[in-house]
Amino acid sequence: MSRMPVNPNPSGQYSSIISKSMILLDIVCRHPGLLGFADIVARSGQPKSSVHRLLSVLKREELVELDPFSRRYLPGSRIHAWSDRILNVHDLPGLAEGELRALSAATSAHACLAVLSGGAVLYLKTVDGQEPCRFAPRTGEYSPVHCTAAGKAMAAFLDPQRREHLLGSLDLEQFTDSTITSRTALERELARVRSRGYAQCSQEEFVSICGISAPVFNGVHEVAGALGIWNTVDRQDLEMLGRHQSRLMSAAARLSSRMGMRTLR
Repeated sequence: MSRMPVNPNPSGQYSSIISKSMILLDIVCRHPGLLGFADIVARSGQPKSSVHRLLSVLKREELVELDPFSRRYLPGSRIHAWSDRILNVHDLPGLAEGELRALSAATSAHACLAVLSGGAVLYLKTVDGQEPCRFAPRTGEYSPVHCTAAGKAMAAFLDPQRREHLLGSLDLEQFTDSTITSRTALERELARVRSRGYAQCSQEEFVSICGISAPVFNGVHEVAGALGIWNTVDRQDLEMLGRHQSRLMSAAARLSSRMGMRTLR
């Protein structure tokens, strides 16, 4: 009687381990805050013993890290290295160009892509609307955070520690009568931005300009930039631009998806 050959890798054994590990890694990396062991067990639906064993492996491979103070898990150094590599490969302005042109064409407004740089708003890509404007920012130019829609959109969705550091470094200079110059008032405004999902700005940097902006996120749900549309108030006031907020937020969501962001668990 012949014996069945011994399979050193029973069907599905390794793939099952990898799948279960990926579920845990997915939970840790997609959540905006830190997660404790019990949180991960509850979200994964796996037995405690399995989660403990797999987290130990992921920690050894530097894919997750256990914060020694809070005893909560966060993405490890290897994940951050991969993330940096992906972001270097992905050309954010290139990925955004089609969205910017479509936004401008559909809204008749100017469109821009911005990031935070050195405590200020840096414009990476701009698309002019139907009518030129002498106040139009150009690629490589900077604007303040506290009086621009893009700046407020990004600041509002930073993690609390980064937001606190940013706000503490800002010089809340007054440019117009509508400029926010109080830290308390700015924090209230950022809370409204988080509630709405997008930021707005009306005559705060220049008396003739208003705009709206939505945040763009990367694969670990960190703020990567902001998409915005704006115009002069005599052509499109804030109410008129606000009618396009769904279109703007959809464009920002698509760009976030291309950056690796997925729906949180």
